[in-house]
Amino acid sequence: MTPKTGPYSIDELFSFWQSIVDHGYSHPFVEQLKGLSIDADADVPVVQAHPKGSEIFTQMMAQTKRVSQAIDRNGQAFFIMPWSGQSDSPAMGGGHAVVNLTFERTLRIDLHLTIPAGVIIAEEEQIDWGETTGIPVKTGRRFMLTSPLHLAPGERGPVSVIAMAEKEGYGYNNPAIGAISVLVQPGSRLTNDRAAIVPGPSTNRLLCRPEPDVVVPDNAGQMIEFLSGANTGQVRRMIGYLAADPAIPHGGIAVLARTAVFQMATFFGTFIVGEQVIMPGTNASGTFVYSNGNYIILEAANDSFIVGGVAVGSLSGAAVLLGAVHQSPTLIAEVGTATWRILDWSVDLGLTVTNAASPAGGRTSMLDELGRERGIERAPGELDDRYRKRVHALPDTVSPNAIRRTANRVLSEYGLSGTLREVGSPMLPGLFFDGDPTDTDPRAAFAFDMDFVIAPEDRYKLMMSYEEMRGFFLMALPPLWLGDFGFAYDSGPSNAYDSAPWLTFYDGFPLTSAIVWGNIWQAIDKARAGGVGFDLIVDPFGSL
Repeated sequence: MTPKTGPYSIDELFSFWQSIVDHGYSHPFVEQLKGLSIDADADVPVVQAHPKGSEIFTQMMAQTKRVSQAIDRNGQAFFIMPWSGQSDSPAMGGGHAVVNLTFERTLRIDLHLTIPAGVIIAEEEQIDWGETTGIPVKTGRRFMLTSPLHLAPGERGPVSVIAMAEKEGYGYNNPAIGAISVLVQPGSRLTNDRAAIVPGPSTNRLLCRPEPDVVVPDNAGQMIEFLSGANTGQVRRMIGYLAADPAIPHGGIAVLARTAVFQMATFFGTFIVGEQVIMPGTNASGTFVYSNGNYIILEAANDSFIVGGVAVGSLSGAAVLLGAVHQSPTLIAEVGTATWRILDWSVDLGLTVTNAASPAGGRTSMLDELGRERGIERAPGELDDRYRKRVHALPDTVSPNAIRRTANRVLSEYGLSGTLREVGSPMLPGLFFDGDPTDTDPRAAFAFDMDFVIAPEDRYKLMMSYEEMRGFFLMALPPLWLGDFGFAYDSGPSNAYDSAPWLTFYDGFPLTSAIVWGNIWQAIDKARAGGVGFDLIVDPFGSL
């Protein structure tokens, strides 16, 4: 086959096949295929019919074309920088494929159904060959919701929600239309009896008896139905899990959402998702989740909402006259009498999922892999174009300017730069024990007459060890405030005592800053001369 740039098309592969087999062998099959429509750009040939015996060749061409595409894509991804003969993308950072999933349901239409963002919900299924009929095979390519799925009472769908591939990679772009059709549900239909229900002000809790079945952490986001006891017929969403405790005892706790569902008599305005909804003149409060014009759904709701009262959004100013209670947020307390089960998305709720188009955007992180081979890690938030230039650059080592450039390649992403301080230079002069106290040279401060207020530059007149005075430098870095810093113990409107419902803590830590500093340290460690010591310091004064 003639070498070429880029992958081979089906037509090219078909012509090559004809050229290497005997004409008497290929001629009958070619004649059968005449007049059939074959799309040379499609992954699978589109044909009007399948003449007997020709299927093997159209299949072979389609598969070989995919192999050719994979070779071309992977081969081009070894180029760090793009070039004029590029037939596919050069090395790039990883990307998660994204797809629009469509959900519908046919059972339990009376229920409000919420599946939160971040739940792995759907998986690709392909039909493999079988002797009598095709065999469905799950591929392991799973997709998670990027935003919640809501179906109010009476809503069947279809409802479309954007989902993202569980992992990075080109392979997640492969699912064909309609192939993402299997709902993923760990722990489906687990069931047991003699459980306890403990109502609470912000959540309800189901305490399983310490014998199988018990709830598992992966049940979070799923629906639990009560089959007997004081709450028979109630259905609640599990939003958390607490491990078993033999001292109580219980076999694990399912934390259940306090979800209130009201009919909407009349309303005006548009509520904002996540805003607090209150009823003026009462203690009623809850968080707005969803409304379809017929029902309003509130999470973490208390029992103070009054049918016939007006609920108001604290941010939007939207208002609704509450009609009948479709679902109360509370459950009735009971001990050892509750029977429960996890509802299956498909069997119990009649939920289905499909995709009207193939996913797109999945990429393999070849650029990061090439960077790791060279000891160059990507800085947090660093874009491909800037990172590829750092990976592509020839080794820049040993010299003082090389050390500066090494640190600043990382810091430049944030509009900052560092300061190199070499031992023996004015930036890091070291320290004599004492000298002439009458010397008026500002550089001549000594052990007993340094004043960091008058001369802040004296802070770098440090005692050096024997090893340090021979080969040592400091890289002074500007302060960074990137990452989770928590909040003050008791200061401002959201502090230790009134920050709910936000998950703020005392133990804030600049994690992103630490990653940046770690990248700089690793880069300098590789660039420095052998035997030369160094350290990083945070210096708000820069080159002073």
